[in-house]
Amino acid sequence: MISGTYLQVLAGLALFALLELIYFVLKYKKTIKQQELTINEQKEKLEWLRKTLAENELQSIQTAHEVEKKMLLLNNSIESLNEKAKSGTKNQVVSKIEALQSTRERLLKRANIGLD
Repeated sequence: MISGTYLQVLAGLALFALLELIYFVLKYKKTIKQQELTINEQKEKLEWLRKTLAENELQSIQTAHEVEKKMLLLNNSIESLNEKAKSGTKNQVVSKIEALQSTRERLLKRANIGLD
C-alpha cells in the first residue's frame, strides 16, 4: 500500500506541474495577443503609407499636367506672337515673346527640380 506522505508528495508535484502548465499557457496567449496587436499596427501603417503614396503620386501627376498645359499655352502664345511679329509692330511683339520665353524657361527649370 502507498503511504499518505507519498501521495501528498505526488499530489503536490502534480499540482505544481499543473500550475506551471497554466502559467506557460497564459504567457503564450499574452505573447500571441501582443504579436497580433503588432501585426495589426503594421498593417495599418502599410495601409496609411500606400494611401499617402497614392495621394502624392496623384498630386505629382496633376502638377505635371498643369505645367504641361502652361507650356502648351506659352508655346501657342509665342507662335502667335511670332506670326504677328512678321506682319507688324515688332518692338512690342518681341518684348512679349522674350517675356513669355523667360516664363517658359522658369517653368521648365521648376519642372526639372520637381521631378528630381
